[in-house]
Formats: sequence, C-alpha cells, structure tokens
Amino acid sequence: MAINSEVSLELSLKRSFDSEYYMNNATPPQPPPLKKPRCTSTLSTVRHQTNGGDLINTTLPDECISHIFSFLPSTRDRFSCAAVSRKWLSLQASMRGSETNNACTDKEISRCLEGKTANDTRLAAVAVAVGASARGILTDLRIRGTYASKSITDAGLCVIARACPTLKSLTLWDCPLVGAEGLKAVAQSCKALEKLDLCGLSIVDDSGLITVAENCLNLTSISIRSCACVGDESLEALARRSFKLESVSLVKCPKITDSGVVSMALKLPKLEKLKLSVLKVKDGALKGIGKSPIRVLCLENLPGLTGKGFSSLGSSEAVEVLSVRSCSNLNDASLNDRNDGFVGLKHIMVKNCSTLSDKGLTGFIQSARHLQSLTLEDCSGVTSKGLMESLKKCRDSLKTLSIVKCNSLSEEGEAEEEPLELPTLETLSLKKCPGVGDLFLSRIACACKFINNLALVGLSSVTDRGVSSILNALNAKKKTLVSLDLSGCSRITDRTVVAASKLFGERLRSLSFEGCLGLTDRSLEAIRESCHGLEEVDLSGCVGVTDEGVLSLASAKHQTIKVLSLAGCTGITDRGLGFIEMMMCGSLVGLNVKKCSGLSREGVESVREILWWCDLIC
Repeated sequence: MAINSEVSLELSLKRSFDSEYYMNNATPPQPPPLKKPRCTSTLSTVRHQTNGGDLINTTLPDECISHIFSFLPSTRDRFSCAAVSRKWLSLQASMRGSETNNACTDKEISRCLEGKTANDTRLAAVAVAVGASARGILTDLRIRGTYASKSITDAGLCVIARACPTLKSLTLWDCPLVGAEGLKAVAQSCKALEKLDLCGLSIVDDSGLITVAENCLNLTSISIRSCACVGDESLEALARRSFKLESVSLVKCPKITDSGVVSMALKLPKLEKLKLSVLKVKDGALKGIGKSPIRVLCLENLPGLTGKGFSSLGSSEAVEVLSVRSCSNLNDASLNDRNDGFVGLKHIMVKNCSTLSDKGLTGFIQSARHLQSLTLEDCSGVTSKGLMESLKKCRDSLKTLSIVKCNSLSEEGEAEEEPLELPTLETLSLKKCPGVGDLFLSRIACACKFINNLALVGLSSVTDRGVSSILNALNAKKKTLVSLDLSGCSRITDRTVVAASKLFGERLRSLSFEGCLGLTDRSLEAIRESCHGLEEVDLSGCVGVTDEGVLSLASAKHQTIKVLSLAGCTGITDRGLGFIEMMMCGSLVGLNVKKCSGLSREGVESVREILWWCDLIC
C-alpha cells in the first residue's frame, strides 16, 4: 500500500512539473544519449539503507541537500529531483532563485491556478519552476480555489512567498484553509506587493492583514470580500501605514463598522476609489467620506444608512462618481436637503432604489451642476414627467443617459410637453422599459441630434415609426451615429435597417439586431450596399435570414466585418457557411453559429479548418 502511494505521489508531481516546465521552456527536452549498461557487481546492487531507513533523508541535514540541489545544471534536473518525494519537493520550492545556477531575467510573468489545480502540490511546482527558470520573475499570482479538502493552505503560501519575493499582485479566492499565517508569510517575504484581492477566506483575521499593512508599504489596491473574521483593526492598520492606497473594496465583512471606514477615508491621502457593500456601516461612515479625497464611491445594500447620512455626503466636493444600489433609505428628503450639495458629481448611477421619486431625482440633478452621465435602473418611483424635468437641469453637460427597467415610464401626457433638447448627449440607452413606445421616442428625439451610440433594447412596443423619429432627428443636423443596438425590438422590420444604412452607412461600425424577428435578407442587402466600414454585426435569432442574405453580406466590395453572430438563425445552411469561408476569410476573427439547426457537423468543421484563426462558437 505504501509503495502504491509513493508511485501515485511521484506521478502526480511529475505531471505538475511537466506542465510548469513546458510553460517556461519553448522547446521540449531532448532524450539523453544511450549509455552502455554498467557491469553488474555486488556494490551496484546494494541499496543505501540502514535497517530499512533512508540515509540521505534521515542523516543529511536539509541545508546540505539544498546545497547539493544548487549544483543541478538544468531546470529539468531540478524538476526530476523535486518529484522524488514531498521532502525534496519542499526543499526545492523553498530555494530562492539566487540559490540556483540559473540567471534570471527581469521579464515579469504571471500564473493562475483554478479549481482542482489550486492545491499546495501545484503551488510548490510553480515555486520550483520560477526558482529554476531563467525566463522571468513571478509578479502576478491568481488562485481561485474550491471548498474541497485539497486546497491551498498556509504551508503552500509560505513556500511560494519565499520562492517569489518579487510578487506584486496576489489574488486568493475561495481558499478556506488559508489563514493569518499564510498572509504573514506573504507580507514578510513579498514587500513589493501592490495589489491584494481576498475573497472567501473564512479564517483570515486581523493579525494577517495587520502584518500586510506593516510590511507591504507599496500597496495601492486591496479588496476584501466575504472574510468574516476581518474587522476594523485591519482597516486602522492600513490607514496608519499604507499611504499609497488608491482603491479599497469591502464586501460582506460583518465585523467592519464606521470606525474602520472613517479611519481609512480620513488618513489615506491618495485614496480615490471606495466600495462598501453588505456591511453594518451607518451614517457616520458617509459623514467621514464627505470630508475625504475619495473621487469614486460605490454603496450597495447598506440598510444602516439613512437620509441623514446621504445628506452629509452631499458636502463632499471630491466625489465625482457615485453609485448607489439597493439602499432602501435613499429618499427625496435626503437628496433635496442641501441646495449646494453634490457640486462635484459628474457621474450618477442609481439602481434598485424604489424610494427615489421624481422630486428627489430633480433636486439631486439640480445640485450636480456638471453632471455628464446618468444611469437609472429599477427605479420604479421615477416617471416620464420627472425624468424629462430632471434632464432639463443638466441639458448643457449630460453626455450619457441610460434607463433600464424603469417600469413607471409611460407615454401619458407627453405630447403636450415642450421639446427636450440635450445638445451634448452622445450616448442614449433605453432597455427593458415596458412603457416606452413610439410616442416616448418621438418625444425624446429632439434630444438625440448628436448621439454616437443608440441602444433601444427589449422595447417590445417600439415599431419602425418610433425608431425612424430618432434616426431622422439625427440626420437633420449631422451624421454622427456609429453604433445601433435594437436587440429585442421584435416589431421592427427591414424598413428600419434600410433607413439606418442609407443615413449612416459610412460611419456605422456596429449593428445589433438580436431577436428582431421581422428582419429578412433585404436588411443584409441594405447593409452590404451602404455600410462599408462595419466591424460587428449581430443577427442572432433573426429567423428570417437565409443563405441569400449571408451571400449579400459576404459579397461586400470592401469586407471589414470582424465579428459576425448568426446564432439561432435556423434559415442558414452549409451553403451559407461556404459563402463566409470564401468571401470573409480576410477580416473575420469571430463567428457565432450556435443553435443553427440547418448546419451540419461537416459544414462547421470545414469552417473551423479553413478559418483556423477565427474564434468559432457552435
């Protein structure tokens, strides 16, 4: 049984080392020359054992064995020795690059271990490979483990930390066996560490992160997610020592409170980005943030915040980007409490906040005098009238408008309102708003005279008439449209595609008509005739498209399409694929033909063989 275990260990280690070896060496090793068999003698058959023991591993000190390893002439020899036993593996992995005969270059390399490969044995193989290889230094290590028993432990981290002191970025996800000792080893050896991302480390506590703060003074970014034992002591230690920190993300850490957050916000002079999600913080945290240099602030699912906290945040002149999601206590009063609040805001994203109404939105935007981007998602309290009134407050600065799943938007009473003009608007996105129809689009058309990107997605009530009102408004001044996305607008027909192609064909670079059931081959003919610079086309689910349409698209005089999606186009057969093979081979780098029932396996394999460089999804 012991013999089988040793054989299994050797084979497992050999596979790990073989993988690492070929990643670090361009050419495989050549077999050694044949040697003459040695003469059989009594001495050659004697094993170096005493009473069944191993003289090398039991008598020689580890330092001597490591010193012997340092004379190994090649990387392959080191790998072979490391595969002999766990002890030799450990000794090899703990050797620094300076302790070997290989001269290492300054080229930075990265490694990623995921799933079953995220274990101590594989990590030790990485350490041996980096220490033995002369092809570069490991600066980026990403480990995404599992909750299985065979996972990365503190011992594995200690080995890699000693072998790779040049590590600059470390990601540890779902490694339940990693604790404070592993982090301490990394902190004490890898003092050049700049980025640290921890997720799902259930036994890591403050002591590990305190050591990181004390030793890794170059840290610029840290993310802590689902680490139940991490609390305010870690944040306060980082606030005292990590003066280069620019980005901090804290998610699902129940021990973190206002004290730790305020300490970081006020004491870190370079902190620009802060994300707080699913924490027990209260209004005191926002009050501290309001006095900090933070520019980008993301608040998600923080039930402890009230209107008073949001009101105090309005005093900040530094915050330029504010994202609020699932904060149930964000209300109109908190946003209208300060007439001089939020003066520095340029980008606002409000998601899943049902308590926000027209009054709060209007007051909010009126305070943000330099607003450039507005995103509203799942805000059921905002109506069409409130949205229009709010947009008038930022007509001279707004560049991007995105409205998603706002079910209260409707077309009632809009025909009597005065036209809305947004001369600086460049991107308009309306997605999955069931109340938006042709009348709403005609109402907002005057605001779309100079947009470059138009996305009307999942609007089942919109027809050719509504889309044409926006397209005609665009054409009246200047042909600026470069991207058009009408995915999920099932009622549009070839008429819209023909109009868009004629009006903006020379400038269009991206077209998406996924799920537009009313389109036929006529649309593809119009695209071929007018859109000479097109790079991306998505026709997924357009069941009216056939081989003739593909022929029209593929036979364009100037072929520029790089990505083409025909997923779910049941009218396409192997004949259509043949047109793509012959006519689009010069530009195509991505092709999606998934769920095309008219294609055969032979036809798909032919495309795979001829367009071998193309990313084929089937």
